[in-house]
Amino acid sequence: MNWIKVEGQDKGEIQVYALSTCIWCRRAKEMFESAQVAFSYIYVDRLEGEERSEAMAEMESLTSDVAFPLIVYNRETVIKGFQEDALKGIIR
Repeated sequence: MNWIKVEGQDKGEIQVYALSTCIWCRRAKEMFESAQVAFSYIYVDRLEGEERSEAMAEMESLTSDVAFPLIVYNRETVIKGFQEDALKGIIR
């Protein structure tokens, strides 16, 4: 999968599984961008075939119920949906 990398301050590994049409996904990305924090994202709805299946399988392995955005922080913490306080905790 081709993750899109956004340059910024290193606060740890941040991956955002997003939908291109999701306002909450956009808001999560904007929080990281406005804080100038480095992160990577992928638009799951723009993937096709095996790539989409792979992304969904990864998401399902991280959580029992998939929600967007799905944010993975340092491969340990999984944030389902837009949770502003949890995102602020990463940005600090």
